[in-house]
Amino acid sequence: SLSHVFQWLGFSVSKHDNLTKACLEKVLEKYKSHPDHAGADCFVFCVLTHGNLGTVYSTDEAPIPIREIMSYFTAQQCPGLAKKPKLFFIQACQGSEIQPYVSIEADAVNPENTEQCSIGDSIPTEADFLLGLATVPGYKSFRHKKEGSWYIQSLCSHLKKLVPR
Repeated sequence: SLSHVFQWLGFSVSKHDNLTKACLEKVLEKYKSHPDHAGADCFVFCVLTHGNLGTVYSTDEAPIPIREIMSYFTAQQCPGLAKKPKLFFIQACQGSEIQPYVSIEADAVNPENTEQCSIGDSIPTEADFLLGLATVPGYKSFRHKKEGSWYIQSLCSHLKKLVPR
């Protein structure tokens, strides 16, 4: 599962199930000012729920814009995470259309081709964000009733396979 993979990678994992919008906002406020950010290398926030274009839904069916969730962790709002990667993985539909199926081939990974970037004295307030969505805007995401979402299964599999510990 997602929490097991991130624990395996050395993350401190907190899991919150079935949150209302008010409860999610409290969780976001808590993590925005978490004292452990200073010693952390990065931050990961995962949301598995229903959604629509640019939004996710809480258990009280309130739409929450994904940008609003991410805004809690900008350099201005969360200085402890400035210049650190902030990864958001969202398992939620982004519409009602169904994408056509295509055959796929495995991607090649070539870590030798990565470039080094230097960070100056200032950064944009929304720097160092990665947003991973289970689907593209306008389309449904899919899950298996017993095994969970295809996106989260693939994410977990690739993290275990490709991320050095």
